[in-house]
Amino acid sequence: MYNKDELDNESIQQLWDSFRKGDQTSFSKIYTLYQNNLFNYGLRIIDDVEVVKDVVQDVFIEVWSKREKVEKVKSLKYYLLVILKRRLIDRIRKQSSQSLESKADLPYAFTLELSIESNIILAETLKHQEDAIVNAMEILSNREKEIIYLRFYDELSFDEISGLLNISKKTTYNLLHSAINKLRKRLNPPLFFLFFFQTFPNVPSSFLD
Repeated sequence: MYNKDELDNESIQQLWDSFRKGDQTSFSKIYTLYQNNLFNYGLRIIDDVEVVKDVVQDVFIEVWSKREKVEKVKSLKYYLLVILKRRLIDRIRKQSSQSLESKADLPYAFTLELSIESNIILAETLKHQEDAIVNAMEILSNREKEIIYLRFYDELSFDEISGLLNISKKTTYNLLHSAINKLRKRLNPPLFFLFFFQTFPNVPSSFLD
């Protein structure tokens, strides 16, 4: 298995350069590296496994067909997520009977769930603690949930998140901190840190201070 955690930015860029020249092995490695990121993000926007699988496949087909037209990308993950989001939006727009003027009007409910590990830990304690976390997450807006996911699960920068969601960097930052503060007010400290460190293992503790 090809693990992106073992690759630095230079290695990923070399992989991308080989892919752009038509190297199918590099294409296969890129697919292996990022398919789960795309699938997990997509499933939180469209709750249909088969549809999301199809859209993820379409993303890689598009990337392959346009490989010679794309120059260097600063973040391959971000580049792929942008294409995925566009295709998901197109699916939602085609299926919606509403008149939609912008991305912000799109009627999707972003799903933010407890991790499997968190559910196991909570199952071993008290059921009402799990309910408290679930209820706390429900007070977050869809955009706040999406920003938390992109920042702490996909580890995108604020610039990348603002670009993906078509909002300003300042708005992205404010929404993230608003979401964290809402959760902090609704959860006691042990549950607050359990949620973040179990659901998003890479979240920096300084961000929650």
